[in-house]
Amino acid sequence: MNRPYRTAEFAKLAGVTVRTLHYYDRIGLLKPSAVTESGHRRYLAADLLPLQQIVTLKWMGFSLAHIKRILNSPTYDLPQALIAQKAAVDEQIELLAAAAAALQIAIETARSHDTAQLEPDTIRAIILAVTNQGPVIDSYFSETARAGIALRRLSYTAAEMAQIQQEWEAIYDGFAALINQPFDHPEVMGLAAKMDGLIQAFTGGDQETASGVQQLIQDAEAGQLPEMPQAQAFFADVDPNLRRFMRQALAFYQKKQNRRKT
Repeated sequence: MNRPYRTAEFAKLAGVTVRTLHYYDRIGLLKPSAVTESGHRRYLAADLLPLQQIVTLKWMGFSLAHIKRILNSPTYDLPQALIAQKAAVDEQIELLAAAAAALQIAIETARSHDTAQLEPDTIRAIILAVTNQGPVIDSYFSETARAGIALRRLSYTAAEMAQIQQEWEAIYDGFAALINQPFDHPEVMGLAAKMDGLIQAFTGGDQETASGVQQLIQDAEAGQLPEMPQAQAFFADVDPNLRRFMRQALAFYQKKQNRRKT
């Protein structure tokens, strides 16, 4: 039976808050199916689908204003939208599966790392992992920082994300070939510059995001992360000496850049 739901009932059914429904109504994003003479909102089961679209698109990083434009567009294709959303969810499942497989190795190796510097391989893992919204990520990044991360992630196509991964692989290979060179070697500094650029692309230059990354790394290295696969480490078999060299080269490069700015 397609019975009407009071706002609180519909909120519980959908897993959202009453405040959220009121706000979506106020901005014209999701209007109730009916309003009683006394002004009470009434929702139907059919309202769940548009709410699902809103919630999923918001999770994917779109602003509410953008979502409103998408849903109101005459070219909006629900089946295609669901296909795209499923692809995004599948991608997150793959990332979490990879994280689950790598996390134990990451925990075992993290305790020996120097927390004073960002681990390049850990940073690269975080780039892929933090798009998974959850209690762990919530505890390290504010809503504003998470929104920024998600929006930056959405600015890349799948091909561009693959290219970023290839760039990280090239950086690792490059440092491995130059590990016996001094930090001020031109090629070492070139690789450090590329690595710094990828890290800056992830944080967007936002100090709050950078601080969250630093805290996440410190907790991971101390083995203090909650037992959830929200942090992962790719290329866990990289020689610790290579990781150390990369950290030190990055620190040397950043210090050099800071001196130039001053």
